[in-house]
Order: sequence, then C-alpha cells, then structure tokens
Amino acid sequence: MIHICYRSGMRPVAHILPIRNRIPVLLVNRFNSILQSSTYDAGNKSSTNGLDPINTKSVMGENVEDSPSSSIKQLYEMNKSRRDENVHIISKPSETAEQKFESMKQARIEKIERNIENLATPKQMKSYLDQYIIGQDECKKIMSVAIYNHYLRVNDNLIRRLKKSSFKRGNTGAAISQTCDSKTGIPGSEERAKLALEFSKGSSSKEAPKLDKTNLILIGPSGSGKTLMAKTIARILNVPIVIQDCTSLTQAGYIGEDIADCVQKLFNRSGRNVEECERGIVVLDEVDKLAHKVDASSSKDISGEGVQQSLLKLIEGSQVPVHGNIKKNTAFAHTDPDEDEKVIDTSNVLFIAMGAFVGLDRIIAKRLTLEQSDSENQNDGDSNVHDHAPGTKESMKPSSLNRVIPGDIIKFGMIPEFIGRLPIIATLKNLTAEDLERVLVTPKNSIIQQYRYTFSKLGIELAVTGPALQSVAQLSLKNGTGARGLHSILSKLLLSANYDCPGSNIAFVLINKEVIESFSRSWLSGKSLETFKAKYFLSGEKGVHELHS
Repeated sequence: MIHICYRSGMRPVAHILPIRNRIPVLLVNRFNSILQSSTYDAGNKSSTNGLDPINTKSVMGENVEDSPSSSIKQLYEMNKSRRDENVHIISKPSETAEQKFESMKQARIEKIERNIENLATPKQMKSYLDQYIIGQDECKKIMSVAIYNHYLRVNDNLIRRLKKSSFKRGNTGAAISQTCDSKTGIPGSEERAKLALEFSKGSSSKEAPKLDKTNLILIGPSGSGKTLMAKTIARILNVPIVIQDCTSLTQAGYIGEDIADCVQKLFNRSGRNVEECERGIVVLDEVDKLAHKVDASSSKDISGEGVQQSLLKLIEGSQVPVHGNIKKNTAFAHTDPDEDEKVIDTSNVLFIAMGAFVGLDRIIAKRLTLEQSDSENQNDGDSNVHDHAPGTKESMKPSSLNRVIPGDIIKFGMIPEFIGRLPIIATLKNLTAEDLERVLVTPKNSIIQQYRYTFSKLGIELAVTGPALQSVAQLSLKNGTGARGLHSILSKLLLSANYDCPGSNIAFVLINKEVIESFSRSWLSGKSLETFKAKYFLSGEKGVHELHS
C-alpha cells in the first residue's frame, strides 16, 4: 500500500493507492492528524485536488508506472523535485520481528569479523613486549602465538553461537546483544575470520573443527619477568586482568579465598560487564605452591592438591555466578543482596599459571641423566664416543628448564588433570648481568627513567654513569633477586637523596661507580645506610660536568 497525504489549506486528505507490492509510506505535515486518517474509506472518491484514489496510474498529476520498483524510484524523484513540501517520505515498510532478528544477528557477525582485523599479530605482540621486557625471546614468541590463537578461538566461538541462534517469539534483540557486545571484538587477521568456511568446504563433516583452549603455564625464577609479561599482554589487548595469589586459595568451606573469587575480581575489574569479563585474563601466580607434598602429614590437604582439583572446571570452562553490584560502607565492602546474580562463562577466559617451581630443574636433570644412561647402554660399542662427544655433560646440567615436559611438572607435585588443562608450557631463564643492566635503562618506563622523572619534578637532574649501572646489575645478580631486586637496590641507594633534595638548593645528583662501591660495602657489611649519600652539586658548582659523562 502507498499512503499519500496532500495538503489543501489546513486539512490533510489521505489517499490509499493499492500497488502490487509494499512501497514506502508517504505522509505530509501535521503527522499526528495524518495517523488518524489511516482508516480512510476507500469508497470515498471525493478529492479537493481532483485526484482519484483508485487510479494507480496518476499521482499528483504525475504518471507512475505499474512496476513496483519503478514506482518507488519515481516517487522518490518526485518528492525530491517538489519543493513545496507537499510530499514527504518518512519511513519504509516495517520488518517483521523475525526479519529484524536475522538482520541484527548478521550485523553482529559482520562486526565480529571486522574486529578481527584489530587483533595484533604474534610478531606485533612480541615487538611490543620487546619494548618493556629484556631478553626471554623464546618465551615471548610462545606467549604471543598462544594468546593470538586464544582470541581467534574466542571470536570463532562467538560467531558459531550467533549462527546457531534462532528467532523465538518475544525476542527483542537483547539475546543478540548479550551474545556479542560491540566490545567483544578482539584485536587479528581477515583470513582467520573465514577459517570456519574454508574448513567446512574442504572437509566431509558439516561443521568446522572446534578449537581447543590454549591456557598457559610460565615457569621461571623470581625476577625473570613472568608477571610483567602477563600485564603487558593484557595492555596490548586492552582486556581486564586479575593476578590471583594461589597461596591464599583454599577449598570451599575453609578459611581463605574461594576458587571463584578470582572470577568475581575479574568481573569487578571489567566494570561489572559480562562480555568484557568473559574475554579477560586470570593469572594464577605462585601456582607451584599448590603442589602436593609427598612427605606431608595425613591431614587433609585444603590448599594444595584439593585446590588443584577445584580449579579444573574453572580453567576448562564453567558457569560461575557473580554479584552484579557492590556497595561500600564504612567498615567493609559487601555485595547487595537485592542485586540479581549474573553468570560468567569461563570457557573464553584465558588462564595463565606461573611459578618459580624451585627444584624442578633437578627433576629435569635426573630425567636427562637417565635418558643419557639408557642411550649409552643401547650403544655399548660407541660408549667412548658418547663420553667425549661435545654437549654430553651440558645436557645434564640442572639449569635446563627449557627442556621441561609435562611429566616433570607432575613429578613436582601437580596433578595430571591440572597440567592437561595448561597445554602450553613456556620457560624463562635467569637474567645475566648484561640483561639486568639493560633492564635499568632500555625498556619504556625503565627504573632509571622513573627516578629521573621524579627528580625532575623537583627541578633536580639525576645522572647515573655507565660503570655505576654495571655495578648495580652485578650487585642484583649476587643477591639472586633478578630484575625485581633492582628496585630494592635503587630505593636504598637514593633514599638520602629523596630525603635531602626537596626544598633544598641542590641542582644535580650524581651516582657513579665510587658511590655504588661505597654503598655496596655498607650494605653487605650490615652497616646503617642513614649516613650514606650520593654526590650532590649546586647549580654551577665545579664537578657538575661529570653528570653528563
């Protein structure tokens, strides 16, 4: 039907013109009055403008062809050419509820596929990690590939879920919005968006293979960069992240943090947005502390193997209820009992377990030694050759974490089911003195840059010479604290300067090798550091040129 309203004086007159197919509705000014004229009597052929409402060949003196498509085109052109505002196209025929549902679904799918293009490639992720983390190239590659594949899987699952959704009476489109919010687009490659279609064309099965979850476990000594790597990855992807200390986790019903608390924290960190939460990252820090103690007493293990068992479903994917709103009072934060619970599906949450696993290197070395012995026994005739072959003893060194296998971690005390849900294993090595020296100055937001910026806010310039940086790195290496120990050393080294400089006329602070050696002697001997000071210079004072050496 076509609805035309022609203005005659102050009284609009509606004409209902039957056409083969539905075409846009045309209405005139005084919209409210025109709506009431929708019950126009088709039998009334009177027209103040000489228009016959039954004549489909003539509209406002213009000839309109009987073809629906040409009629629409001519009516649009007619309305555009008429400047007396007698004819206005204000809407198109409304879609049915099912058509609206399908169009919304298709729009969501297309949006997800476009958002894949924003996903950083593994090379881009590693390049970004290189700006903040020194060394650990192999671990950064493993992390980049695993996380890239994880978010491709998340995207693939969202598209599958949308394609399987069907229209039901009463749907208002909310289901589509909940299935894929506009923020669920994840940072990637256009080719990967078509992977499901390519697989389905090339295989005999009706559906493309479902991608497995790629959770990770990071193994490395303290101060090697495990936590920093996880935080940096979350910053690259712009996703919420929670670092959960596993030493505080206990089984349900015991004093301590419950397993599901980490999901509640992630939900709060995401602004209590379900879609944001379901694409976040949970870091299980100090996971090696959950290892089953072989020599433990017969008492029930509530914070070790029992917690590992409780984490299985959470890591694999389960429905976890969370509180949608949190109110605070003067004593403590508590959940609002009147707020409905929301449910988080953890199947798309990335879990990264990490720990130092002290003693794991000895387990690896023992296994390598046995393998070496077995190899020699099988080649008795060539035993002398093996004994003198280069690298034979090197393979049995206890520092070869990069040769770890799942069986080694199981022997350490982790249950097989837990390790099976963390298929990607990445190891980090101890940082060398050269690495630690680069950590001080090379990365963005490096420690030295932070201290220089702090002193610049006071109008003071801080200078650290090259030999001094080498001495600080060597001191941290001796302490065995890695990159994390650099902060501790510099905070003690610059304590007096931070105390003396504000409000003084000091213009320059110099840290050279002599200052570091004096500090090291005082610190290692257990003497008080209260009297230790860096070199201070006033503006224009002799010796200031050393700052720029």
